[in-house]
Amino acid sequence: MEISDFFSKKKTPAVSYESYYSIDIHSHIIPGIDDGAQTIEESLEIIAFFQSIGIKKIITTPHISGSYPNTNDIILSCYSQLKNKLIEINPDIDLHVAAEYMVDESFTNIIKQKKLLCFGKNFILIEFPYFSTHPDIHNVIFSLQSDGFSIIIAHPERYVFWGDTLNTFKKLKERGVFFQMNLLSLTSIYSEEIQKNAHWLIKNQLIDFVGSDIHHISAAPYIKNVLKEKLFFKMIETNQIKNNALLT
Repeated sequence: MEISDFFSKKKTPAVSYESYYSIDIHSHIIPGIDDGAQTIEESLEIIAFFQSIGIKKIITTPHISGSYPNTNDIILSCYSQLKNKLIEINPDIDLHVAAEYMVDESFTNIIKQKKLLCFGKNFILIEFPYFSTHPDIHNVIFSLQSDGFSIIIAHPERYVFWGDTLNTFKKLKERGVFFQMNLLSLTSIYSEEIQKNAHWLIKNQLIDFVGSDIHHISAAPYIKNVLKEKLFFKMIETNQIKNNALLT
């Protein structure tokens, strides 16, 4: 059966997605510290967009990686400035901060410091380089879980080196790892291959969270359109969007 046939069998259900997705857990809106928003004006514009689509709580996640070697102090200081400005002009949005950690050689040292920026019940958001996973990923996962963290892997659909076999995903699921899909992956904005992977993950009911991963306001109309699509509501039907259930 074609993937398109699988998703076209039912009409979009008459339910409000806001009951499942009014908390966004992945964005880059702290200005000037990574490849996301560069000015506080753009940050506030993105936040206003979030509010327009029913998002009530934003957990923004700046990069911590070799390319963006942010520290807790840098992130928290810049977050505080944005938070204070937001309180002045738009106190109805609940803004929080964590981080998106690149699992590379430097991440092992970060783990040892035991000062990770997490959210909810000790959730930590991690990502991999797009060309390969960490060679010692299972020990990294064991170390994090031993320290009491719940691991969310960001945008698994973008790791095309995993292919579309269930084996890799099932092994990680068996270890208690969660998967977060980017909403934009339901479009071809990244690539058709990533879009295909996203469809495959939904079909196999492997997604746990969704996130905007928004970097710039230019992505806003694409995200707004995704929230109307059958694919998005297929995740609701199959209980794959747990943002509100696990983070409220």
